[in-house]
Amino acid sequence: AAWVGGASPAAAVALFSDAAAVLRCDLTLLVATSGVAMLATGRIGVARGVAAGLGGAAYAAAAAVPLETLLWGPLRGGGPVWPELSVLAFNTVADGSAAYGVSPWHWYATSALPKMLTVTALLLPPAFHRTDGRRLAWYGTAAPHAAAAAGFVALYSVLPHKEARFLFPVLPLANVLAGRGAALLHHLAFDVPPPG
Repeated sequence: AAWVGGASPAAAVALFSDAAAVLRCDLTLLVATSGVAMLATGRIGVARGVAAGLGGAAYAAAAAVPLETLLWGPLRGGGPVWPELSVLAFNTVADGSAAYGVSPWHWYATSALPKMLTVTALLLPPAFHRTDGRRLAWYGTAAPHAAAAAGFVALYSVLPHKEARFLFPVLPLANVLAGRGAALLHHLAFDVPPPG
C-alpha cells in the first residue's frame, strides 16, 4: 500500500522486506521486482533502496529469530531458528518443493492467473491508458506496478513446484490496476472527471 499510495519508496521497500523476513520468504521476489520498478522510474536510488531493504529485513529478523528460537528451538535440537530462511533454502537451494509435484513453467500464466483474476483481467488493459478529452493515450504510471507483478510471476515460474497460493502477493497489485481500468471505463461511459 505504501508504494501504490505514493508514500516514501524507502518505507515501501523496508515494509516489503519486513514482511519477507517474517511472514513469507517468497515476498523477496516481490521486493526485488518492485525495487527494480522503483529504480527504473527514478523513485529510489540503489544505495537508499538496498539500505532500506537490508535495514527492514534486519529489524524484522532481530525481532523474529529470538522469538522463533524460544518457541521452536527445543523441538529442533536447539540453536537459532529462522523459519523463513529454512523455507527459502528448502524451496530454492535444495529444490525440495519439487517432491510435492511439478507443473510446466507456463502454468501460472495459462492456468492459475486466469482462474484467480476471472473478470478482473478484462479491466487490466484500460489501466494503462488515460484520457485526453476522449482520446486514449499510454498511461505510464500503471506500468511499474504491472511490471513488478509480471516479474514476480515470471521469477516464480522458474521453480518447478507451483501452487496458486504463491501468487496471492500480486493479487492486490492486479486489483489496484483493475480499479484504475474500471475508473477509466466509468469516465468514458458517463463523462465524469477522469481518474488521476
